[in-house]
Amino acid sequence: MLGPSSLLGTSPHFLITCVGLFFSGASSAHFVVPVYSEIIEPGRYELGIDENTINDLASGLSTTAYFVGQMMAYTVGGFVYEHNGFPLTIDMTSMLVFFIAILYFI
Repeated sequence: MLGPSSLLGTSPHFLITCVGLFFSGASSAHFVVPVYSEIIEPGRYELGIDENTINDLASGLSTTAYFVGQMMAYTVGGFVYEHNGFPLTIDMTSMLVFFIAILYFI
């Protein structure tokens, strides 16, 4: 819903983009917040790493993964946009994110 979609038949209106950004931000908490406890708990209890160190490591790992994803997203997104156009690029991206979300919850 972040742009005009061929699959959903949405038009390029600002309101549709705002609704898409709202759902994107609201759903990102379900993917980001649980991951921190999955990183911190085993490190603190099973490996015996103190809380401050494991929090720093978790933050660094999360930030590194986020920024590597940001670099890759613009490169791959620009390539797909150049070859397929904007609506098809949005559809491909949304299907990929939806598929990864399903795998995450499984």
